[in-house]
Amino acid sequence: MGFDLLEFKTDVVKELEGVWVYFDEEENQGLLIAREGNDNFTKAFRKLPRGLQNRARAQTIDKKKDREIWYNLLSKTILLDWKGISHEGKPLGKYDPKAGASYMMLYKDFAKFVWESACEESLYHEEQEEEDEKNSPAS
Repeated sequence: MGFDLLEFKTDVVKELEGVWVYFDEEENQGLLIAREGNDNFTKAFRKLPRGLQNRARAQTIDKKKDREIWYNLLSKTILLDWKGISHEGKPLGKYDPKAGASYMMLYKDFAKFVWESACEESLYHEEQEEEDEKNSPAS
C-alpha cells in the first residue's frame, strides 16, 4: 500500500483552540498557540477595513502600524494563553491579548516564535495513535 493522505488529517479543535508549546519538560512554562489561518484568525482579518487589508497584502503600510495590526491580530487569534512566563523576572499572570501584543512589539523574536509555531503543521495533525486505537479490535 502507498502513502496514505490521512497522514495530513488535522484536528480542527487543536487548530482553533490551540496546542500547548512548552519550554520545559515538566510542562509548567508554555504558550497556547492556535494554527495560522484558523477560522478566528480569518474572521478577524476580514473585519479589518478593506483598504487596510489590501495595503497589508501589498505591504504598503507603515512598518510600525503594520506590526501593531499584525501583533494585535496574533494576540487575539493565535496566541491564546501562557503559563509560567515572566518578564524581567516578574511572572506575567493571566494572559491578556493587549499584553501579548505589546510583548510581541517589544520582542520581534517572540512574535516570530509564536507565528512559526502556529505554522508548524505537525502540531495540529490528528494523533495517529488515537486512530490506531479506534481501529484495533478490543482486547
